[in-house]
Amino acid sequence: MRKYEVFTIIPGTLSEQEVQPVVERVAAVIKDAGVEAVETKALGKMKIAFPIKHVRYGYFYNFFFDAEPESAQTINQKLRIEEHLLRALVRTFDPQQRKRELTVEKQRPAAEEKEERTDEHIEEPKQIEAPVAATPHTTDEKIDMEEIGKKVDKLLEEDLKINM
Repeated sequence: MRKYEVFTIIPGTLSEQEVQPVVERVAAVIKDAGVEAVETKALGKMKIAFPIKHVRYGYFYNFFFDAEPESAQTINQKLRIEEHLLRALVRTFDPQQRKRELTVEKQRPAAEEKEERTDEHIEEPKQIEAPVAATPHTTDEKIDMEEIGKKVDKLLEEDLKINM
C-alpha cells in the first residue's frame, strides 16, 4: 500500500453549504475504491491562477489515504467525471518529500537576499534624467487592493465575453 493525496478544486461559485456535499461525494468515491481511512484537509477559498470553466475562485481541499495503485487509478477515473469539480489531481504522498519542499520554500528568500548582497560591489550604470511632464492632480489616497481586484476581475470577465 502507498500513501496518496487527492488535491481538488471546487468552484467558488458554490455556497459553503453546497460545497460540503461535494466534499462528501469525493470522500465517498475514495472510500468506494476500498480505502478505509480518508483524512480531509480544507485549504480555504482562494483565487485560481487562471480561469477554469470561466470560474476565477475555488475551494481547495486535500484528501489523504493509503491505497493500492489500482485503487488510485480507479479514484482518478471516477473523479474526472465528478460534476462539481474543476480539478482533481491524484498523486503519491511522501511526507519526507513534503517537508523538504517546505524547507526549500522557507530558505528561498534568504538565498535571494544573499544574491543581492553579492551584487552590491557592481556599480550600476548612471541614468540620465529626462524631464518629466507634470502629472495631473495627485492625491494621498490609500489604495484599496480589494477594490482593484474587483475591477480587474470585471475587466477580465468583459474580455472573456468579447473573445467568445
